[in-house]
Amino acid sequence: MQFLSPSSAIFVSDTASSSGAETARAATPSASLTAVSFLAVTGSNFSWPGFTTPAPQTWNTVEEADKYIFNTIEERDPTAAESATYIPKLEALPATQTVINGVLVNYRDITPVMSEVAHLQITTDKLQGQFQTAMGDNASSDVISAGEDYLGKGVSFGTLREAIFNSDAEKSAINTVYQEVHGQAANDTDQQYAKQQLFQNGITFQQFRINEAHSWRATDELKQVIRDIQDREPGDYDNGWIQSQEDQIGNGQQTFGSVRHGLIYNDGENGIFDSYEQKLYGVNADDPTRTWLQSNLDDGKSLREIRVIDAHSSRMQDTLMQLIRDVQGREPASSGSDESFIQSWMNDLGNGNTTLATLYSGLASYDDDLLRQQVKFVTDQDVGADDSWVVSTKQQIGNRQETLASARNNLINSDRANAAFDVYEQRLYAVNAGSADRDWLRSNLNSGTSLSGIRVIDAHSDRMQGTLNQLIRDVQGREPTPTGDEQRFIQSWMNDMGNNTRTLNQTYSELATYDDGILKQQVKFVTGQDVGSDDSWVSGSIQQIGNRQTTYWGAVMTLTQSDRAHGVIQDVYADWGQLPPDAAALQTAGTALYNLSYAWTTTIQN
Repeated sequence: MQFLSPSSAIFVSDTASSSGAETARAATPSASLTAVSFLAVTGSNFSWPGFTTPAPQTWNTVEEADKYIFNTIEERDPTAAESATYIPKLEALPATQTVINGVLVNYRDITPVMSEVAHLQITTDKLQGQFQTAMGDNASSDVISAGEDYLGKGVSFGTLREAIFNSDAEKSAINTVYQEVHGQAANDTDQQYAKQQLFQNGITFQQFRINEAHSWRATDELKQVIRDIQDREPGDYDNGWIQSQEDQIGNGQQTFGSVRHGLIYNDGENGIFDSYEQKLYGVNADDPTRTWLQSNLDDGKSLREIRVIDAHSSRMQDTLMQLIRDVQGREPASSGSDESFIQSWMNDLGNGNTTLATLYSGLASYDDDLLRQQVKFVTDQDVGADDSWVVSTKQQIGNRQETLASARNNLINSDRANAAFDVYEQRLYAVNAGSADRDWLRSNLNSGTSLSGIRVIDAHSDRMQGTLNQLIRDVQGREPTPTGDEQRFIQSWMNDMGNNTRTLNQTYSELATYDDGILKQQVKFVTGQDVGSDDSWVSGSIQQIGNRQTTYWGAVMTLTQSDRAHGVIQDVYADWGQLPPDAAALQTAGTALYNLSYAWTTTIQN
């Protein structure tokens, strides 16, 4: 009698040949193997494949059949106790006959015993162990039962193991590990490596996850998280955090994604976001900006990648155009060098090679001429690059404490401007600027007219016309004529004053030099004496009138009340046989001489 394995294997005890040609012999493999397909059983996203029927086998002894069953299912020889249990069961199997390769064989089909061993608890545990090793989880009972059915039909445990490790479920499980540990699905190389560790090296699925979570690759990926989110190179001080995250990922408490997400939304990142905004926009991050950054980081972008996008945004375009306005006080052009500079700045900001503060400082370093122009605009003074206001203002603009516009406004309202206004008023009107004058000058400066431009307007104003008319009265003691040469002189003086080549005092001094003749006439009128230009009163009066210490008629009043005039009056009294006049009489007579001279000069002579 022989024993037949399930589907084809036979245990033979005795044979009968239809031809008598041969006695008991082992059956040879069938020329063609039949593929046995079963309905796929799902569970944990797993289904068994259809297995090929094993080749026929026979054994002449029950011990060989017993050993075959346990080697096929449990991958080991049976224990003595197991043999004591199952050998009697094999011997008790019903005998039957079949023809194999032309030989009539008496056999017992071992399928019932093999099925019983296949459904033992030790087999269930062993099969579950394979799922635990391969996928880190138990399979559902229907999957286990289906696998045990295959074992009962002669499919070896090794074949089931290979099916488990080559299944889509295994691939999915490995993908899950790589996704949770590394943040990405396993590629073909990863799949091959994982199966080698799990299938060939016998590492458990959980240990494989722990190993991956502590691998050099995982360490590098966590360091990259620091680079991506905190925009810095990790250092030794990060090792503790990295180790902690690897432990938690390995134990399944965290995933790569949750670690990254947690770091993005950690309150400690606010300082990182503030630094990011400071570099690009010179301000701390507000709530909408933080939300925008967190959303982009959570989508998988790095802070560096976000910076490149942000540095080329419309917001940055507006910021850099405002930089030009702030530093250079002008509207940027939409093309040409401004456009090229802005594009270059965007690239440098996006690459992290510069900051907005650096751009302000750098552009402000070219402001020497612009700032000197501002001083010229407000004070009409030419200054060098070492001017203290130029130096300090350039630094303040570079530090974003000032803009060119605010700096000019502050200069207009400064003590330095007040001093310039005094100089301005002195040159035009020979007085310091009053409050109303300063307000008028500041208003014109704020409207965009420079001090030199204001001077041109002021020098041709009604105020200046009145001032120059008064100059003629003061210097020549007469009313100016409204037309003719005199008005041409006045127009010429106005032009010179507008061009800042003449002052009012200078004009007084110049016109007074022409008073020689009319002053000598006053000496002749008062004293009856002809004098030359070297007469002390004549030369002294010219100087005093030119210096605005007196006027023409003030000088004449001084002459009529002088000892010189009083001496003439005393001589007249003596000639008339009168007593010498007292001081009051002399003063009265001097005043009379003044009035006569004034009337003669302004009425008769003119």
